[in-house]
Amino acid sequence: MNQKESKGQVREGEFGKVTADLFREIDTGHPPDLEVASFVKVERGGETQYGIVVNVKTKVPPLSEMSRGVDIAPDVSAEDKMYVDVYNPLADYEAEVVVIARNENGNILPGPKLTVTLPYSTIRPISDDELNKILEHEYFFLYRLVDEVKDRLVLEILSLLFEKLSKNKNVKFEKKKYIATVADLLTSLKVDLGRADVRKLLEKLVEEGAGISIQQVRMNVRAIIFPSVELKAGDLVAIKDYQSRIMTIGAVTKVGDGEAEITPLLQRKMDQSKIELASYPVRRGSIVYTDVKKELKELSKPRGPLTAIRIHIGNIYGTDLPYELELIPGANCHLGLVAISEGGKSNTIKVIAYQAIRHNLPLGMLIFDEHGEYVRSGEDHALDVLDPSAYILADPISDKDSRIPLHWIPLDRFLEGSGSRPARPAFRRILRLYYEGPGEKDKDRPPRYDRLSVSSLNWILKQGSGRALREAFKKHYGQDLLSGYSNNTLDIIIRELRNLSGNTDIIQIKYDHEEDEFRDLYPINESESYEDWEGRREHLLKKVFRAQKKGKIMILDVSAIPSIQTKMWLKRIILDSVVSHRRSEYRKDRAKFEMEYPLFLFVFEEATAAFDEETMARIREYRDLAVQSRKFHCGYVPVMQDPTTLDPVMLSQLQNSIILRIPQEDLRREMFRRLPSDATPFDQFIATAKPGQGIVVNPVKKGIGNLPVPVKILYFNDLILNTLKKAVERYKDDVESIVKETRLSKEFIEKFLKEEEEGESYEDTY
Repeated sequence: MNQKESKGQVREGEFGKVTADLFREIDTGHPPDLEVASFVKVERGGETQYGIVVNVKTKVPPLSEMSRGVDIAPDVSAEDKMYVDVYNPLADYEAEVVVIARNENGNILPGPKLTVTLPYSTIRPISDDELNKILEHEYFFLYRLVDEVKDRLVLEILSLLFEKLSKNKNVKFEKKKYIATVADLLTSLKVDLGRADVRKLLEKLVEEGAGISIQQVRMNVRAIIFPSVELKAGDLVAIKDYQSRIMTIGAVTKVGDGEAEITPLLQRKMDQSKIELASYPVRRGSIVYTDVKKELKELSKPRGPLTAIRIHIGNIYGTDLPYELELIPGANCHLGLVAISEGGKSNTIKVIAYQAIRHNLPLGMLIFDEHGEYVRSGEDHALDVLDPSAYILADPISDKDSRIPLHWIPLDRFLEGSGSRPARPAFRRILRLYYEGPGEKDKDRPPRYDRLSVSSLNWILKQGSGRALREAFKKHYGQDLLSGYSNNTLDIIIRELRNLSGNTDIIQIKYDHEEDEFRDLYPINESESYEDWEGRREHLLKKVFRAQKKGKIMILDVSAIPSIQTKMWLKRIILDSVVSHRRSEYRKDRAKFEMEYPLFLFVFEEATAAFDEETMARIREYRDLAVQSRKFHCGYVPVMQDPTTLDPVMLSQLQNSIILRIPQEDLRREMFRRLPSDATPFDQFIATAKPGQGIVVNPVKKGIGNLPVPVKILYFNDLILNTLKKAVERYKDDVESIVKETRLSKEFIEKFLKEEEEGESYEDTY
């Protein structure tokens, strides 16, 4: 008789008695040690109850007068054999059962929480139908294990339950919900969730992802990270809540002791594609994934109208998905750029400029280079690596052709520093009287009376005072034509004009101290017409006007100008001139204007110095320009570290924003307050961002609107070198074709080819 046909087998004998090993195949089909974590039913007090076996205990084996190895035959009756008590399979083993449910009138309902120790005579397996009815209540029964089972045994039971339920194809087992319940249960126990065995258990159960959430405290989510996964602060992760059916994109802010702290940023419902700011809580047991590319793919799609100018500025953070900044001429074209020093501001501008040049976008830019970082390469490349024909460069200090003719300066800009309201109309009156009287025959007399010539400037200053100026006109005209203005107002005008001697770095004039007068750097010849004179002289505003008409990139190097006030004045002169010109062309023929004039961006480094609230309040028309210039295809790009000092009217127009690293909490709060969307979920992301990392708010994107998107700005060095390498692969050593393809300078390309030939390589330092 083999073992499968017997009830047991004698193991050993002593003093005429034996110890027997008893087989369980007859009654249960598997050995007792595998009964742990089985679902069973018992009859207690006339009620059918359901439970989970959490432990199996064996009684002291009974004794028998049998020799070792003798089979105990199943067909021998108790009356005939004295060893009948050697094995009573339903009495010799006990089981600890945690009761989880009860049968009430055919319905299976949650039962009382208790643990009972029962002999196997009262235990029966449950059917798949009964188990399915228990599972209809989801996984409440796991909480019955709390306080009833020791912590380490709980881990074993949770694992065994998962295995048994997974293998049973006849029951509806929702793994994700089970895992979520396990995570919630473990947080209820006094278990160190960072323990290696706990993390291994969770990883075994989840079978995917990088971790599992265990708690949300305010804005941050705590997650257990699986032993096989490495996360670091700054990583982007996707958290999928299979209970609420919500997917959350979050940024890792802290890692340690097997845990990670994650700040939720964006969310979407799993059955929808629309992504919104994170607002729903992340439930315990949500699974953490490191692959966020699929989840963020929607944010990478072009969403603006066909008229939008799309600029590839970087990739969606944590992915290789391209992100395009979309600007609409005539509508949404102002852009704010905020970060601390070394946060990546100038790199961002260089990337935008190069992409516009490289892809021939209908976009012009005037970059006010405060520190020479756009025109002179150092550790990071500047725009001087480009083909000289690809952009326009101007430097007022070293090149007099990059200064402004006196008669091109808008009249209102001369009196910015005065607090006198009547000074401006008085100045206009003075110039008209001069050009129609004493200066009627001046060779340099401009065709417009609201422009100041060198001749008119010297004549006014030689009068010396407001009283003398009044008398000079009275003598010429025979009457006081300045009677509406006081001598004090006229004195203010003369004083402001004398101050021009401090601005000769940017104007095409010089001051002759011996003669006490100003001289034009390009004096008009006696035989020369005014039109010919204008045609032969090159100057800064001509360069600017070419850039704005043709959609060129222009860099104005103001780094060597010593006076901050002079720099600010120059910016306002150019801005006023371009916007006024475009306004005039727009009013002449709107349809023609919109076809011929591309979007033109003014990039103001240190913007808060030129457009602070005090200055903008004093020069009120700039607030109007900030509001109206969009219509004329002009966009402001204030580049700043502290947005709190920028004029609030101007700041309110910055619907498009790129916010890189800002560690100061007060500055982040102020910037977020002025954004057209709530970016507070990104607070810690911005506080700890590395150079070039940040968020972009680009409202023109349909379906996304004002949603902040985490972005890693392209590194300019990498951008040009990767572009160059691709061109070299295509054109080999055909330098002219490479120049045309990359818009890089011939010298830069030849140097690169030589270094490649010599085996030198470039290292990314961004």
